[in-house]
This record gives sequence, C-alpha cells and structure tokens, in this order.
Amino acid sequence: MAGDVEYPSRVMCPLIDEMLSAGDCVAVTDITDGFIKERVLQDRFKEKENWREICEHCENRKYADDEA
Repeated sequence: MAGDVEYPSRVMCPLIDEMLSAGDCVAVTDITDGFIKERVLQDRFKEKENWREICEHCENRKYADDEA
C-alpha cells in the first residue's frame, strides 16, 4: 500500500554517485524501463558502462516502483 512507504526528498544515485531529487530518480527509472526515450537522459547518467543494470538493481527503485 502506497501510504505505508515514506518517501525521501532526495536519494543517492549510484549512476552519478550524488544525491538526486526523488522526482529525478523516478524519471531516470522510467527511462531505464523504456517509458521515456533514452535520448532525453543526460550523458552523466550513462557514463558507467552498465548504467541500466545499476539502475534496475538500485535500492531506491522501491520509491519509483511503488504503486499509488
């Protein structure tokens, strides 16, 4: 249930090793999942060779994948 999850305002992004707003995290997740075209993703998020896999296994996906 969505009401049981506490959403942080910022999360650590393993793609860029920096704090990222939770909304930006959701956007990157949507790109990784193919809902948004990859071309809109800033290059800094794609510098690591296996960036998709890193995002797919990130512990912060629980915020993006939680259904409202």
